[in-house]
Amino acid sequence: MTKAQLIEEAQPYCDSSFTAPPDPTKFYTAWNSMKTLAQKDLVYEHGRPLRRYALTEEGWEVAKRIQKTLPGANQNALSFGAQS
Repeated sequence: MTKAQLIEEAQPYCDSSFTAPPDPTKFYTAWNSMKTLAQKDLVYEHGRPLRRYALTEEGWEVAKRIQKTLPGANQNALSFGAQS
């Protein structure tokens, strides 16, 4: 999925904004966390000029483990190989 698609889907689940820093004197937004996820091989990016992002296999495993901790979560909501 593209950065814009990812932000649209993820923003409702984030405490921080993807587009505006919480403190006007800071330059970091929630999007900066993508670098950490990529460094830990949980997501990968591909394509130029339009970058696309997807979970790696390990990223899917982490997402599934997180989902299992959520009360009332639909255990079948995540499926490997979903649209990227």
